[in-house]
Amino acid sequence: MSVLVSKRTLSRHEYVNTFIELYEFTEDKLSKIAKRKYKWICEPIASQMNDIFNLILQANNDFFMYGIKLMSVPERSELMIRKLRDLQKPLFVLWNIEKYETRKMANWVDFINKEIYYLSLLGGIPYKKESQVFILDYDAMKEADFVNVMAELHRLIYTKTISLKESLRSTKGMLLMNLADEALYRVCHSNLHVPQNKKMYENRKKDISIALDCVKQMQVPMAALFNVMNYSENTMLEMASLLDRETKLLKGVMKSDSKRFGNL
Repeated sequence: MSVLVSKRTLSRHEYVNTFIELYEFTEDKLSKIAKRKYKWICEPIASQMNDIFNLILQANNDFFMYGIKLMSVPERSELMIRKLRDLQKPLFVLWNIEKYETRKMANWVDFINKEIYYLSLLGGIPYKKESQVFILDYDAMKEADFVNVMAELHRLIYTKTISLKESLRSTKGMLLMNLADEALYRVCHSNLHVPQNKKMYENRKKDISIALDCVKQMQVPMAALFNVMNYSENTMLEMASLLDRETKLLKGVMKSDSKRFGNL
């Protein structure tokens, strides 16, 4: 997506121009989401983008003397890169709920990783693969039941909680959504690479352990919703079955990983 010539004069720094492109690209994509879903799957992304925009404008303002300008240039870059990487989880939420095409996710990720690259140049810090954001890999998900089932459970939770009345959606519903978001992020992150050393195995083990904790914590708010919402038996069975299946899958992965990678 091109940036207007007039807007390119806002800054002589490429990282500013690139972020403006990313900002407008993101704004366009979020504008296409149904209004009833916007608050829950778009506002977290929009809010994070606004925070980053403010940091970038401050960093590029020669007359601004506080906040981020009190940091060294490498520290500024690391902060803005960290904020960009924090988009990963809310983007996963949007992509999974809306079943985004791989091509569209890849375009979005390319924009973000390009900005991370320019910020790395700005700060004179290494541009590492670990600094990049990544897409939902549907092919990998098909081969990993613990990721695929979590994605299905995540979508079902959002489908049921977004339609709740506000008092329930912002309490038990929000608790469920937050737990599902974290679990989805953790299982996807754990499935990025096959562990090649002890550190990689420990990172994967941590991700899966956190995901399992989240799934276990879902039981109470889910049961509470069942009690007040009068869901059909089929709906309750579907949600409970997915929750139980994901719990067993995550425990199974931890057990098999221990045998495969425990001696790395």
